[in-house]
Amino acid sequence: MYAERAPLQQWGYNGRVAVMGIDFGNRRVGIALSESEILATPHLILLNDGDLDSLIDRIRLLAVEIGASRVILGAPRRPSGTDPKYQAFADRIEASTGLPVLLWDESYSTIEASELRRQRDGKMRRRRNAIDDEAAAVILQSWLDAQNRREP
Repeated sequence: MYAERAPLQQWGYNGRVAVMGIDFGNRRVGIALSESEILATPHLILLNDGDLDSLIDRIRLLAVEIGASRVILGAPRRPSGTDPKYQAFADRIEASTGLPVLLWDESYSTIEASELRRQRDGKMRRRRNAIDDEAAAVILQSWLDAQNRREP
């Protein structure tokens, strides 16, 4: 089930989104979008109740709805390599959507999203609001920036 959702038209989407970014968590999954392949925007938060089949299906439906061409999945980078949980999740998304799924380092994405929110909204209350969609935007923006640096 969607935890929160903004209409695509609210942000002026024309029905074709180039990239979907995902921040995969045990309780919540943040989704960010980039239509321009220049700027990532937070989109929504999916609740993760442990039913991965249902979660993958919701991601697939969203990917179809927005016309995603690829998925960037945040995964922590460790000296020992990628956590098999993230690779398995990426493989399942790829099999379900038929889209390429790239793993991208998510290190410090939640901290950076918290700092961006603090700068934008002023002091944060002790109550921590879910920022998973904003963390997904940080991950996706990092990937977009790296791609744009590579182009001549």
